[in-house]
Amino acid sequence: ALLGAMMRAPEVYDHVAGQLVADDFYTGDHRAVFRAISTLIESQKGADPVSVGQWLKDRGQLADIGFEYLVQLVDGPASVANVRGYVEMVRDKSVKRALLMVSMKLGDLIHADNGKTARQLLDEAQALLAGVDERSHRGRGTFRALSDVFLELMQQLDAAAKANTAAGITTGFRGLDRTVNPLMPGQLVVVGARPAVGKTSLAVNVALHACLHHQVPVGMFSMEMTDIEIAVRILSGYSQVPAGRFREHRLGEKEWDRINATLAQFNEARFTSIRRVGCRFRN
Repeated sequence: ALLGAMMRAPEVYDHVAGQLVADDFYTGDHRAVFRAISTLIESQKGADPVSVGQWLKDRGQLADIGFEYLVQLVDGPASVANVRGYVEMVRDKSVKRALLMVSMKLGDLIHADNGKTARQLLDEAQALLAGVDERSHRGRGTFRALSDVFLELMQQLDAAAKANTAAGITTGFRGLDRTVNPLMPGQLVVVGARPAVGKTSLAVNVALHACLHHQVPVGMFSMEMTDIEIAVRILSGYSQVPAGRFREHRLGEKEWDRINATLAQFNEARFTSIRRVGCRFRN
């Protein structure tokens, strides 16, 4: 459907360029046709069935595909208006095939007697999966028409109005929300201040507010604290039990009651933190 729409209306290629490559198509015929259409359009030439057929014929590929098949693609039920949907369908199938190939390769790596440690195999697995993830996000950062951006904005505002809530994720601090606005997907927010003024406490409280009030998952990575230290800070702040009491292991009955009441609030919170302090960088 996508190939037929591209030959019928070459201008839709603007919605395809950067989003897909020839290898995203399953069959060799479709890969060859897509490569022909892309090359012709990028060379500012026509991409109708005749032009595509000639391009394939010059490279000895038309005999396997057939000119009649090109005509069938154009005469098919493909709708030019649905090009974005076709792109997502092709990409989705491509990523699923890539995941299947990775799973098969991982099985071969594990069963092969090559002397590699589990750590080395895990690194290779992560690298393979990272390649699939990059493939799934291809074209996500490319330029978009302003009309498309406006459309997405209106959809976000409409959804927020129907839900009677502010768009994005609030921080839990009204004054801060008025200053920086709610947090939105794709943003990078940097908090800077002198040491020991509460940067980590602020980040933890914003993360917990997102978990408890917006039901969104949060992952926390700290270069200075372990997950136990983060947990102590959270329990201390919400239960009003001084952090020193946790470290000294001197907790009274009333303090335990407040701690247990606090723990009950976080049973459903999707908050995760890294166990070890620091990060490791690998080549």
